[in-house]
Amino acid sequence: MSQWPYRWDLLSRYRLIEIVALWEGRLTTNHLMNSFGIGRQQASKDINAYLADIGPGNLEYDRHLKGYRLASDGLPGNVWSISNTCASNRALRKMAADLHLPVHDAMFPIQLARQAIEFWTEPGQLVVDLMSGTNTLGFAAELLGRKWISGEQNAQSLLMGGLRWQTSGRTVDINPHLIKACA
Repeated sequence: MSQWPYRWDLLSRYRLIEIVALWEGRLTTNHLMNSFGIGRQQASKDINAYLADIGPGNLEYDRHLKGYRLASDGLPGNVWSISNTCASNRALRKMAADLHLPVHDAMFPIQLARQAIEFWTEPGQLVVDLMSGTNTLGFAAELLGRKWISGEQNAQSLLMGGLRWQTSGRTVDINPHLIKACA
């Protein structure tokens, strides 16, 4: 079994670097020094190692801030800030209510699906969601030029997934047997 390439304490400092840069907008050696009880030289070494090994291009030094800030073309890191509601889901909930369908309990915003797909795949690659619910992931994959496969065992969720395409103004054919199964 191979070992993880980073020690736990160093990985924790790398995580703090991303979190502080994303949430506060400015990272200095003081953040690491105060959080981990290390010296300025070690904190500077950790930031430079992060920039070289983990996130090249994620941070850039800003003289006016006297610290590092997230680079405009840097990766979003592992902390994403996304609203838990979106217009697409509101329209889908309304359409489901009009058709007397139960609303799916675990719908998530399309932006979350888009960001995850963009982060982990390239255009033309395959996205698979075997518990697709209302097919948010498949819908986002289509919008981003990815191939996709979705599966769902609940017929009403499948129907709502078909309705998702209609809320976007796209035409979609829904199997009449599916509509009959949901009645």
